[in-house]
Amino acid sequence: MLFDAIIDPVSDLSTIAAQAAVEWIADHTSLRRDAWLLIAIKFFVACLVFLTIAVGLPILIIALVVWAAFKFLIS
Repeated sequence: MLFDAIIDPVSDLSTIAAQAAVEWIADHTSLRRDAWLLIAIKFFVACLVFLTIAVGLPILIIALVVWAAFKFLIS
């Protein structure tokens, strides 16, 4: 129950960030102007932003909850 309360807002946030990254790439990329390598780099950066928010943030929050539980319950 606690983990669902943490994961659901982070999932929404990561979805919004992914949509914003895709819109940014679409707005700032032109196949005629940019090379395929630059488009691939922009896509890779957008994926890293998405994964950082979707995976990294919940791991940090869960680690903080576990650390606080050990600190206050065991000591």
